[in-house]
Amino acid sequence: MDDHGEMLKPGSDRYWEAQLEMSERREQEFRQNGEKVVQRYKAERPTTGTKSSRMNILYSNTETLKGALYGKTAKPDARRRYHDADPVGKQTAEVLERALAFVTDDPDVDVDSDIEAAIQDRLLPGRGVVRVVYRPVIAEMEQSTLGLDEEGTEAVSTEMVEYVADQRIEFHHVYWKDYRQGQARNWRDVPWVAFRHEKTTEEMVADGIDEAIAKSVPKNSKPDDCSEEDRNLLAKAEVWEIWCKETRKRYWYVKGFKVLKSDDDPYGLSGFFPVPAPLLAVTTSDSLIPVPDYHEYEDQAEELDRITTRINRLVDALRRRGIYNSEIDDGVLSKLATAKDNQFIPVKNWAQFVQTGGMQTAFQNEDISPIMAVVSGLYEQRATLIQSIYEITGISDVIRGSSNPNETATAQRLKGQFGSMRLQKQQKAVAKFVRDLYRIAAELIAEHFEPEVLSRMTGIQVDGQMIAIMRDDKLRGFRVDIETDSTVFEDAEAEKQSAVELVSAVTQFLGQAAQLSGAVPEMTPLMFDLLSMTVRRFKGGRQIEDTIDQTRNQIMARLQQQQSQPPVNPEMEKLKQEGQIKQAEMHQDGQLEIRKQNQEFELKKREQDMDTRIELFKAAGQGMM
Repeated sequence: MDDHGEMLKPGSDRYWEAQLEMSERREQEFRQNGEKVVQRYKAERPTTGTKSSRMNILYSNTETLKGALYGKTAKPDARRRYHDADPVGKQTAEVLERALAFVTDDPDVDVDSDIEAAIQDRLLPGRGVVRVVYRPVIAEMEQSTLGLDEEGTEAVSTEMVEYVADQRIEFHHVYWKDYRQGQARNWRDVPWVAFRHEKTTEEMVADGIDEAIAKSVPKNSKPDDCSEEDRNLLAKAEVWEIWCKETRKRYWYVKGFKVLKSDDDPYGLSGFFPVPAPLLAVTTSDSLIPVPDYHEYEDQAEELDRITTRINRLVDALRRRGIYNSEIDDGVLSKLATAKDNQFIPVKNWAQFVQTGGMQTAFQNEDISPIMAVVSGLYEQRATLIQSIYEITGISDVIRGSSNPNETATAQRLKGQFGSMRLQKQQKAVAKFVRDLYRIAAELIAEHFEPEVLSRMTGIQVDGQMIAIMRDDKLRGFRVDIETDSTVFEDAEAEKQSAVELVSAVTQFLGQAAQLSGAVPEMTPLMFDLLSMTVRRFKGGRQIEDTIDQTRNQIMARLQQQQSQPPVNPEMEKLKQEGQIKQAEMHQDGQLEIRKQNQEFELKKREQDMDTRIELFKAAGQGMM
């Protein structure tokens, strides 16, 4: 309540002043801890105090997890929620999927950089945020209209009108210090989110803020690395872009000043916010304010630094030092200390030098074996401490790519599964974060994009019926997802093995299913369900699900057609079969008779030829006599 006892209303100047102030106090410790962790990651040291050695285990762990959590651009997968016979709905889902693939593959958008920056914020201060931005490209064109002039005669007039020339979806990483949110214990109850911007007067006007108001905004954000005069010239206003779910409005607010502008539900999203739930580090059920992962092993990391400092100091003390007899020519010993390979030093009074014991009695080395024992113990302690940190963070030697060659394959596999189970939880959170980003982008595409733009993006002719489905359903009839494991690096060998197993499983299943379905046609739908369930479990199986659905529809239509025909009368079928048998027998008898006649004809022809030849021989014999 304010000084007059009235409740602060959402949207008022004092309301947002109070909300941002409470958010600052609520998250003060989080931001202080986050700043320390980032400094530690960057190996920034205090300018005062004792300079100690460090082993930056935070940097090592962060870089390892960054590569394990996100390796490549996720592949969008848009499908109808229900597999009904709906060709238009199926093609609409394909339009959404292609549009998402086009947006995420746009080099000007570079979604990977934004997601990777959010993951780094998650691993260091503890909260990573990426927002989705819808940006229509407005252009002007000349439009001619037919009307009446002042004299009442028809005349053509022209004017410049604005139109949407293009539409874009962009992903923007939100720096962890530039994000605020209302108090809640879970994401669905968060009342508002806010993004901090530094803007010039011209940029505020471009955002639709009245020019007079923009000029009156105090410019309190000034650069530090320039003169006072330049700081005033380059100063910008600190503007908060606040999305309030309660009023479903967006407010542009300057602390200590006033609300510059408000917009009614700019995007029309079902969840209102243009961001998915942030990636969070360590949280509990009572708050969404995270604790950095580093705090879970900060004590061990500081002990690691202390051990490293001691090792460096002791190693620095490991030098070859000793004392010598001052009565011996010190020039000899000094030259010996700096002598090169195969270099011999001459000695005066050699006989006397030998009689006094030679080199054995000339000097004595400092015993450094106790120091070496301490250093060795410290190295062992440091290795044990590093392993303890790996146990806390979940980074195992198998994940790092190293293993003990003396261990059995089963032992290594169990270690790998234990490590991967802990890592999979974080990978799943990143995959969900990316999926929710894609869902917001898909909803913006379905709600705002024009058919002409979608046709250019997807190569599919988008008609009014598809647009109506997208606009009316608001993606309720579609399921937008990402392909399994598509955000992590692929194991080429594992992918190859998965493909071989998929082909083997499908081939074996089809052989058995064909026999069963042939014997019992009613089992055909079950066979297709089992086949779809089987291929869905394999990586890449979704690529052939559409083919399976098409085949299923064709076979089921054929079976329904067969079932729709009237039942066959057994007596008529018997008579039909007997008739077919008799016809076959008559046909066979006819073929035998024809063959017999042909053989008789051939035999008679041969007898006639033989008689003719005999007559010719007889005639030839009489002529010679």
